[in-house]
Amino acid sequence: MASLRSVLIGLLAVAVVMTSCVACASNPAAGGVSSAAPVPSVIEPPGSWPAGLTPELQAAAVAVLAAFDNYSRVVIATQQSPTGIDGDPNQPWEPEIRKYLADPAADAVVEDTESLASGGVHVVMPMRYWDAPVTAVTANSATVVACVELGAVAAAGSHHRPVSIPVTDVPRQAATFGLRPYPEKGWLVDEENPSESPVPC
Repeated sequence: MASLRSVLIGLLAVAVVMTSCVACASNPAAGGVSSAAPVPSVIEPPGSWPAGLTPELQAAAVAVLAAFDNYSRVVIATQQSPTGIDGDPNQPWEPEIRKYLADPAADAVVEDTESLASGGVHVVMPMRYWDAPVTAVTANSATVVACVELGAVAAAGSHHRPVSIPVTDVPRQAATFGLRPYPEKGWLVDEENPSESPVPC
């Protein structure tokens, strides 16, 4: 099942198809995206973890929350400036993505970033992550369940023309993220799984 991030990319792809002919007719040479502003923490409020954890697992939960915050930052940054870091095609996103994600999630984000870049669209009002607690954690794996807001997302195409995004039926949906610790990298998001059916949150 596609992640909510991939669902958003799909909606943007539909929007690009709907608007590309108009953009091409008005300016055949249109292209490029603006430089992305630094991405602050996009998780509100800060996450929590289950009661009764050992001190070691509490420390792991803190590291997991930091890793998820890094994941959310880089995902949103790729959507805001998909052609490259700060809009520079000579600074591709993949090495940065792989600092914070492992496969299969990393492959999916790289593919979606390339899809946005090739479509000439970027996000100007990103999705938001609300209430992202650690719901389970061991020494080898962890789960974060976040409330992801898609309803306020706004995007633009060539020369910053607004892109109309199809309305989603459930603007805030719960999604589950899997993380694991990797040697020399720490905790990374490696799985993005929405609920079996959209669950409002």
